[in-house]
Parts: sequence; structure tokens; C-alpha cells
Amino acid sequence: MAFFEERIEKGVIVKLQAIVDTPFVRMDYTDAINILSSAKAKFEFPVTWGMDLQSEHERYLAEQHVRGPLVRLTEERVGPRSVAFFLSGALTGFSAAIPFQLA
Repeated sequence: MAFFEERIEKGVIVKLQAIVDTPFVRMDYTDAINILSSAKAKFEFPVTWGMDLQSEHERYLAEQHVRGPLVRLTEERVGPRSVAFFLSGALTGFSAAIPFQLA
């Protein structure tokens, strides 16, 4: 990491340490849908139970609702049980939201 700090991006170690030090919020799919459904934000893709969440939904949850790292658990009724982890670029200082799908 010292190489990246020195040659690629100053402050990257501090940014990554901030992510590690921030508690991760766990949220199941139904809770995410309920939060999005009651949000005053206007989404390009309407929110309905059973849909795949779009980037705009995941960003809203991470940036506006949780204001930090978010681990979203999907319901078995929607598909195979899986975990999705989201970091928003606006929160981390990196250039984009970073989704990781873990099965």
C-alpha cells in the first residue's frame, strides 16, 4: 500500500482505513424495499418488491439512508440467498460505487 500511497494516490491509506473503521450496516431485502418505497427521492426505476435493486437504489441506501458501508442480504424468495456489499464513491472518496456480490 505504501507504493500506492507514494506513487498512485496520496491519502489512499487513510481512505481505506476509514472504510475499515466504519461499522457495516446489515439490511435485508424487504427492509431495503420498504425504505426505498417510503423515500421522497425520485428514482428512474420504480421500486417494487421482487425487483433487482438498481445502482440508484443502492447508492440512495448507502449515501442517504445509512451514510456508510452497507451489507444487503437478499431474501430466499427472490432467488439464491446471497450478500451484496456496497460502498458509495461519495462516502469513500473513490470515483464510483463499488458493489460486491458474495454468494
